[in-house]
Amino acid sequence: MKGKEIITYAVRAEMPDMEQMKNNITKQTVERKSIKSNMWVKQLIPVAVCLAIILVSVIAFPNLVNNTDLQLTTKSGKTEKSPSDDLSMSGLPVENFNLADLEIPPTLSRIAYTNFGKFFEFNEVNAFVVVKITDTKILEAEYETERINKFGKDIDIQREILPKRQISEVKILQNIYGNSEFDKLQITQWVFDNNPVIGGVTNLLRKGGVYLLPLSQNENGWVVMGDMDVLFEIDDMGEVWSHSEFEDFNRHDGKNIEFLINELQDMLSNDDFMLARSSHE
Repeated sequence: MKGKEIITYAVRAEMPDMEQMKNNITKQTVERKSIKSNMWVKQLIPVAVCLAIILVSVIAFPNLVNNTDLQLTTKSGKTEKSPSDDLSMSGLPVENFNLADLEIPPTLSRIAYTNFGKFFEFNEVNAFVVVKITDTKILEAEYETERINKFGKDIDIQREILPKRQISEVKILQNIYGNSEFDKLQITQWVFDNNPVIGGVTNLLRKGGVYLLPLSQNENGWVVMGDMDVLFEIDDMGEVWSHSEFEDFNRHDGKNIEFLINELQDMLSNDDFMLARSSHE
């Protein structure tokens, strides 16, 4: 073997296989890219999780707030809606009692309301509204002390200036008649403790109930007109009950409240009806 050939052989014997080196280099390059890619993925995972949490919070937060506002937690752990939250025209289950069964105290002077026209005879009604009773409270009678001379002696006596009364907070659902600028108001009703009542029912408005009421505003605030003769109460099915013995009112019993509202609106837009009303002013 010649010298040049010997050198070439020796060099080739010492050098690695070039094809194998090429494959090794390619493999190492791919592995390095894979490692870098995995490192980027590991770094991006926490960022993606944070973004997902923020997105879910933005979407869910308004619903969580609304659910918190609309629900109250009871002692049993259950939730229920506040009476002021439900603004539909359906109220509480209603017992179809008759106000004529109430014994009215003989000292109570009042006007008997036997039909719709009676509400307008003396121009007393300020509004016909559908209301939701959001709260009620009882205020005890108020007295003032007066000193009088009796049998030559000065004695103190108490004189009632305001009888016991119920104050009802109401939300107006629909204004049928009148120009009331309020969406909320207070209604005052007098309470007669010595009034024997059939079945334990009274004319007092019930918290959570829905009513169609003729209202008048006087020195005592807003009062219900004719609530000893008629009290249009809307039950949980949206049906109306007048609690009245008079046909002009009780002919609407068991009908949907929208039917009564439409009849009342037609009546108030009738020129003959309004003319009869103005003749008493």
